[in-house]
This record gives sequence, C-alpha cells and structure tokens, in this order.
Amino acid sequence: MLATLSNDFTAEKVVLAVALELSNGCWKMGLSDGRRARPTVITVSDEQPHARLMAAVKVIQEILMKWL
Repeated sequence: MLATLSNDFTAEKVVLAVALELSNGCWKMGLSDGRRARPTVITVSDEQPHARLMAAVKVIQEILMKWL
C-alpha cells in the first residue's frame, strides 16, 4: 500500500509560478520557480490593454529562457 500524500515533493520539470496584481495602467508580476528565496517582481505599464498583455507575455518568455 502506497501513501497518497507525500511531504517531500520534487518536481521533475521546472514550473514557473506567476502572480498578477492588475490595475488600469500597469500590472505588477511576481515570478518564482521555487528555487529562489524571493520572487522576482516586475511591473509592465501601457495604456493599451493589448500592448500591456504582450509586454507581460514577453517578460514571462524572457524569464523562462533566463532561468532554464
């Protein structure tokens, strides 16, 4: 019989967690992969929502490339 809950969990793949704080003109993003003591906090600003979304996606892609 195997335990269904394990306290010692190590992911096989790197997982990037993203937390968003949204407002009308800027988004604050917290990014963490669980290996760093503190999350990286980045702010993206733009008046146009689509441009703000594209900037956020670009930041996520850059962090993934940097941390892998």
